[in-house]
Amino acid sequence: EKVLKALPWGALKNPEKVIVAEVLSVKIHPRTVMLETLSGQLDILCTHPMFGPESGKHGWRNLPFMFERVRVKEANRALCDRLIGIFASEGCLMYEMSCTTHDSYAASSQFVTHTTGRILSKLGLKSTPINTKGFESLLKLVETTCKDSFDLYQGLYKHNLHSKQQLKLLRTAFDEIERDLTTKGIEVRGNGEFKVPSQTDVNPNVMRMKPSATIQIHALATALKEKGEEVISLAVGEPNDTKCPAPILAAAQKALSEGRTYYTSSSGMLELRREICLKLKRDNGLEYTPAQVVVSNGAKQSIMQLVTALVAPDDEVIIPAPYWTSYPDICRLAGCSPKIIRTEAKDGYLLSPSQLEAAITPNTRLLILCTPSNPTGSMYPKAALEALAAVLRKHPRIFVVSDEIYEYITYMGEE
Repeated sequence: EKVLKALPWGALKNPEKVIVAEVLSVKIHPRTVMLETLSGQLDILCTHPMFGPESGKHGWRNLPFMFERVRVKEANRALCDRLIGIFASEGCLMYEMSCTTHDSYAASSQFVTHTTGRILSKLGLKSTPINTKGFESLLKLVETTCKDSFDLYQGLYKHNLHSKQQLKLLRTAFDEIERDLTTKGIEVRGNGEFKVPSQTDVNPNVMRMKPSATIQIHALATALKEKGEEVISLAVGEPNDTKCPAPILAAAQKALSEGRTYYTSSSGMLELRREICLKLKRDNGLEYTPAQVVVSNGAKQSIMQLVTALVAPDDEVIIPAPYWTSYPDICRLAGCSPKIIRTEAKDGYLLSPSQLEAAITPNTRLLILCTPSNPTGSMYPKAALEALAAVLRKHPRIFVVSDEIYEYITYMGEE
């Protein structure tokens, strides 16, 4: 982008007759940058001569050449064809395809090849007196891939979302192979008996989760109380000395007595969703219909379902810290990546617009805000929320999960 902006395009006498051709290994990124940066008068041709480091020795015949006429005026069609024809005349295998298709292919071929070579290079493989042909091929792969600069390899990853998915698939593949090696087959005991391994496999996303710190502290507090010790627990989010209000108990008893013990709608009882709509209008000035409301068994279920429904494996979820301990593990279980942004006491533990802007990447999908905050109790004033909203409006792909479970526990008269 810097290079494109630095070039003296204004010096062109007839820009409408100019075709800008690029030869990078990743296509969507340069295509997007050129469309956003270059004048509409300039035509754009994306190419990828996939020749490799040995092409100078043996020529270009039968080597693939990919191209897309991103923006070529009819008046410049002959000039564009002449440029492409240079490679066709050398015997290249010509492939006209979209940049999106190219990047999908590149991730599963180029990126996987380069990654495999660089993984093997980390092992420090050396030739041995008993090399197999397969091992010789691996040594050659290390040599070939490591000749290319790391910047080129990093570009294949940084500017191609498909490559990021491939890297995750490689990790999963390694995990599956290790699991197969350690769990499949038959174990022979010393007494000659046979035993099938009994290890139970679980979803890799579950393995990424960590034990809940809140539950661990709550269990410790409960154990101490059972020993007769006086404990004030600040672990789980429930008042220690407040009983369930009598009207709720009476309504539950009445419903049970009337036989209301059957399945409700999956989104919750209609009359309850109507009451929630009235609450939102009365207390928050928000207009919703019952069809837009879903009743869950608690905040954790609601957030889990929201995250699962909205994220993909490559996505990131921005979480200001300090945070409720469940947020990151909900993200891990859903298969996405939590991105923790530290806030400071001097700032009231509030995420600033500049912090939010700096944290956003092409993979950002969600921002989780909790106000009043668990665990700090801090609240985002209206002006602070509007400032964050101004940043988010520039990124329409990002959703906001607003966790307002402590809406009425403010103690300071704030709204």
